[in-house]
Amino acid sequence: MIAAAAFEAGVAAFVDEVLGRLAACRVQGSELSELWAELRRERRDAEVASLRRLEALAGYDAGEAPGKLIEALRARAATDGPGAVDEIAAGFGGEAVSAADTIDRALGAHGIECRGDSIGKLAQARRRWQDAGAPHERAAAAAHLARRLWSFGDAAPIPDKALAEIVGADPKLLSEAGDIPIAAARRGNGARAPWRALLRSRYPEGRRFELCRLIGDAADATGEDRLLPATAAKTSRQKFQRAFAQEFLCPVRALIETLGTSHPEDDEIEAAAAHFQVSPLLVRTTLVNHKIVPRDELAM
Repeated sequence: MIAAAAFEAGVAAFVDEVLGRLAACRVQGSELSELWAELRRERRDAEVASLRRLEALAGYDAGEAPGKLIEALRARAATDGPGAVDEIAAGFGGEAVSAADTIDRALGAHGIECRGDSIGKLAQARRRWQDAGAPHERAAAAAHLARRLWSFGDAAPIPDKALAEIVGADPKLLSEAGDIPIAAARRGNGARAPWRALLRSRYPEGRRFELCRLIGDAADATGEDRLLPATAAKTSRQKFQRAFAQEFLCPVRALIETLGTSHPEDDEIEAAAAHFQVSPLLVRTTLVNHKIVPRDELAM
């Protein structure tokens, strides 16, 4: 893992060295020098830098994103939160605004009321995992803390009723799939204000995983973000969500003890999945991510 700031500094030093060499060779007015000068001007302007970042997240080259799309996304940041808008842009690209509108309508019409009190207590301990390393390492630290905070222990499966109680919601939250592009929640104004959530998976295990993604996101996201989206994007925030849900529902140490072998057969994986109420794919992914079984196991 390389910190983003260190990577950017390394690239900048390399480009400066190349430009210095070109100057020493009396090569003037190169395309590289013009592009580098333009980039440095844009990075010094916070407004332009923010614009370019949003364009990139939505999958566009600099200056190529439709103006209306960027304007609409930036306007939504006032209500959804800047981090949430970044995630929607990364998850839906050019369809980000229409996706956000659909999510709003679904949450408004069918969202199930939740409470964030328990998650707020976990969020208050955010400093205990924020410096734990890569997203999956931070997520694992947060999941272990959450299990202790909510008295689930290090190994016990977590039933649906207990999951619903974490967010103070009716258990039907986990029994119904919403007509929504992604699992999402919208927090109210204030730490104790109610919020609304909808899950989208057709499968019970999938809805459990989605709810835990939202729980992890609510604990880790900044207070500015009212919208909590669980997208398919590969951003660090989405990686944190997925890793949190994985470790919270199916702690790797408990999984290994349950399997009793480092070379599990299909029926043993299915039995472990049933024990933790997760999908067999989640069990395989956990074993692969921790290098217990080879990656080609995921193709089975």
